[in-house]
Amino acid sequence: MKQKKSLYALAVVTGVLILGLVGYFTFTKTKSIYYSCANGKSLNTSFIDKQMTKIRVVLNDSRELELTQSIAASGTRYTNSDESVVFWSKGTTAFLTEQNIETYTNCVERN
Repeated sequence: MKQKKSLYALAVVTGVLILGLVGYFTFTKTKSIYYSCANGKSLNTSFIDKQMTKIRVVLNDSRELELTQSIAASGTRYTNSDESVVFWSKGTTAFLTEQNIETYTNCVERN
């Protein structure tokens, strides 16, 4: 009986560790993506939630934006609450608009 309890406890601990590691590696494998844009500008993005629906965008003028994924016909689109800021990426390219003006254009992923 004591041996069964020990095996059960070991199985529970092992399961918890495995689930924790899966969650950890699923979220931490997400990397930042750096972009070089036209006119000497740059930005980088990184996911800030496990569901990968929110990103942080850091602009080369030191501003940081937190945007949420929204509907896109093509590519991936992230916006602030009133959609005055939009970050749109497709493949290895991206752009950012502020107040309907493209402020970061022709952005291309860099390593």
